[in-house]
Amino acid sequence: MARVAVKSARRSPLLVLGIALAAISTSAILIRLSEAPSLIKAFYRSLFTTLLLAPLGFGYREEFGTMSRRDGLFAIATGIALAVHFGAWFESLEWTSIAASVTLVQTQPIFVAVAAWALLDERLTGKMVGGIAVALLGSAIMSGGGLLDGGAVGANPLWGNALAVLGAVMAAGYVLAGRSLRQRISLLPYVTVVYVVCSVVLLALALARGGVAAL
Repeated sequence: MARVAVKSARRSPLLVLGIALAAISTSAILIRLSEAPSLIKAFYRSLFTTLLLAPLGFGYREEFGTMSRRDGLFAIATGIALAVHFGAWFESLEWTSIAASVTLVQTQPIFVAVAAWALLDERLTGKMVGGIAVALLGSAIMSGGGLLDGGAVGANPLWGNALAVLGAVMAAGYVLAGRSLRQRISLLPYVTVVYVVCSVVLLALALARGGVAAL
């Protein structure tokens, strides 16, 4: 029985990881297939996550009350960065190819590493620099195709690629801020605040852009 329990415990993370990878791998395709405005899609993506987190975060309501003003403001700023990430990336899929958009938005570790080196005095190793160089080369190859073929893969590949890079930069900010806040705040209170703020910001942007009918 003990061996069965161990095997079950080992399989569970792999199953969850497989589901997560499948979801991540198909997200850009599903976003492109939807005909809703990009900000509306981004809002609902954040809203559904918020609705799933809220009941779990309720168990940490005492920690919400003890959160410092500085950490609260920092979490709000992180939520705004996440909203810009989602909004920019979803919009980029309207203008460039899925391959270019996904490749560029996933360059966020590059910006995390560079920002950590520049702002937090973290050391960049030779392997990290080499990895960054390879990632930049791959991103240039994947995103350059749309610029060379006259926009056959998108209405405006240059604009779409720029939005994807903006999404990567904002995601890097989200990761770096989270690294700092998570030293003082539990995971669920942190992500609950961030996603609530993210949803509110995306809703405001969608309404400002005239997305009332799409809601």
